[in-house]
Amino acid sequence: MKHPPLPTASLQELGFYSIGLWPVTARALERFLLANAVPSLDLRAGRRGFALLERPVTESRALLRRLHAVAPLRMIASDVDLGDVVADRCHERAWDSITALDALICDVPDCLIRLLGRYVPRPEEFVGLRELTALWPAHTLLLELHDPTWFHPAIAAPWTLCADWPSLRLLADSDQIAQAISCHGSVPVAASLAAMRDHVGMVHLCDTGDGLDRDATDMIAQTLFGRNGHNTAVPVGFEFTGPDRSAACVAQAYARACAHWQSSLGALQLA
Repeated sequence: MKHPPLPTASLQELGFYSIGLWPVTARALERFLLANAVPSLDLRAGRRGFALLERPVTESRALLRRLHAVAPLRMIASDVDLGDVVADRCHERAWDSITALDALICDVPDCLIRLLGRYVPRPEEFVGLRELTALWPAHTLLLELHDPTWFHPAIAAPWTLCADWPSLRLLADSDQIAQAISCHGSVPVAASLAAMRDHVGMVHLCDTGDGLDRDATDMIAQTLFGRNGHNTAVPVGFEFTGPDRSAACVAQAYARACAHWQSSLGALQLA
């Protein structure tokens, strides 16, 4: 089955993930987006973000429209984990949360919904996912590979999961890739990233407070955006998780990340 279309994005421009600012309010986020000419927005929907499902529906939709008018929404991050999907006791609650978010973004058809992947299913659990998720929303879901295990081809195979779940794409986070390189070495991680590249729907370049990890960033650029990489523009966003999340500090980190990313892509063009 063909994947739903992804939002277009310039590879030279980084979107921004709202968790980079803390504490965050709609007004503070709007000011940051405008002041830094941010081209697109990835929004945290859960309690550590804007708690969209705890507000009245009309209020949440108004907030989304307001932010979307400043920087187009590309992704909305739920707090649902893949482990909740496969667990009998949590599956219904996970379904309710995802479908509620799906309804909230009905006016933003290209917005993706993030599903957290802290849990790596056992091979036998992969088999049952097709039946469990057959009626899940039409909006594309992004599985954020949030465990180094995902990035070793001999241990996990997220591309196989995508084959069984056609509305699922993968979110590759540079910090998780950096951790995987530390755990497994660069060769298996690069092989895993290459195997999943046709299923990657978004990339987050993460700064944990010391700048982007060069090895992980270069591997993403080479594997997904090099000559043998993806043929379409995969949206790329900036995620800041450093200790100081004030607007001034994050603005400096965002500017450095934009320069680093442009340099990585420019090096590919000259190679």
